[in-house]
Amino acid sequence: MNTEQEDFSETVARWANTITSALDAATPLACPRIMQRMSTLPTANEIAARFAEYIATADEIQRTAPSESNRRICDAARDAATLRDAITNSGIGDPLHASIVAHARAFLIAFGYREPPEGWDAVDIPKP
Repeated sequence: MNTEQEDFSETVARWANTITSALDAATPLACPRIMQRMSTLPTANEIAARFAEYIATADEIQRTAPSESNRRICDAARDAATLRDAITNSGIGDPLHASIVAHARAFLIAFGYREPPEGWDAVDIPKP
C-alpha cells in the first residue's frame, strides 16, 4: 500500500470512529430507558462535543469524498447540529428534555435507523 492509500485508510478509520461515537451518544438520548440504566453519564459538554466532531467530519466527507453512499452521513449533520444545540441549551438531566429526545431520534432516523418495533420509549437493556 502506498502512502496516499495509507493516509486515506487512516482518514476513513477516523471518520468511522467519529460516526460511531455520535451514534453511540444518540442512542441513549433517543431511548431514555437506556439512559436511566447507565451507571455513569458523560457531561452535556462531552456529548455536545461528539456531535460537533460528527458535524466537522460530515463536512470533511462532503468536501473530500462526496458520493451517494455518503449522502446519509452528510444529511444527518443537520440533525446533529440541532441535537448539539439542544444539549448545549438544555443540558442533560433526568428526565431528558423532550427536545433532546426528539432531536436524537431525528438524528438516528436521518442516519437510516428505524424506530424499534416496541417504540423508542420501550427500548431497554438489562441492568448489569
